[in-house]
Amino acid sequence: MRPGARRDAGDERNRERITISANSTGGAELRFLDRQTLVRAHMRLFKDNKVRLFFTDSEPDGTRVYRVAAEGDTLLTHPR
Repeated sequence: MRPGARRDAGDERNRERITISANSTGGAELRFLDRQTLVRAHMRLFKDNKVRLFFTDSEPDGTRVYRVAAEGDTLLTHPR
C-alpha cells in the first residue's frame, strides 16, 4: 500500500492521504485527506462496537459532516 502522494500533488507538509490507526481500547479508524490535508472522510469503530462512516464538506458558511451508520444517517453542521 502506498498512502503517500507524489511531491507535486497537493500540500507538501503532509503527503499521506490515508491513515489507518488502532487505539489501546480496541477502537480503530481509517482516515482520508484531500490535497490540502483536510479530512474529507473517515470510518471509525467505536466503544459500542458500531462502525460509522463520516464525510466532511467545507462550505463558506461552515462545515457539514454526513454520518452514515446502521442505525440511521445524520447531518451535523458546524457554523463558522
